[in-house]
Amino acid sequence: MLELLQQLNVFKFSVVGTSYGGFVAYRLAHLYPHAVHKLVLSSSGVNMTPDTDQALVDKFGTENVAEVLMPSTVEGLRRAWRLAIHSQPLFPVPSFICEDVLEVSLLL
Repeated sequence: MLELLQQLNVFKFSVVGTSYGGFVAYRLAHLYPHAVHKLVLSSSGVNMTPDTDQALVDKFGTENVAEVLMPSTVEGLRRAWRLAIHSQPLFPVPSFICEDVLEVSLLL
């Protein structure tokens, strides 16, 4: 995102993030404090503690919280979508689409 904004000659900006977007916005502000002028977070868990992390790990049976929040498998991606989407689709997203999403996200 920073590179895109710089290509558009935007070097200082405000960031707004809701829910998982709050994690992204917070991380952007953390990595590039010189560029982020203001940060607004809503309904985001950036203030998670080791106890809340462990609760997620226990709930979803993963090794660590990163597997819940940054999935690297098809099942992990589906789990993250279940967490992020209030009204679940009638049919699961096909595996080939999940694999494409993971392939592109792992390249970033």
